[in-house]
Amino acid sequence: MYDGNDTSGRLLNSITSASDPGASHFYLYGISECVTFEFISNASGNDNGWEALISCVPLGCGTNPAPA
Repeated sequence: MYDGNDTSGRLLNSITSASDPGASHFYLYGISECVTFEFISNASGNDNGWEALISCVPLGCGTNPAPA
């Protein structure tokens, strides 16, 4: 996953067969308006593919109190 509208952007995350999170969740922070997904297959087998649920949420202020 790259920050930007193509693979020349900053690499945000890379998932391989060894690091596949399966049904896990992960979050991307501090990105621009676009995220590019690049899928590379070595054609060594067939699988069901992948699915992503992408949503944008505003970042909170952690433990800081809400503004008055």
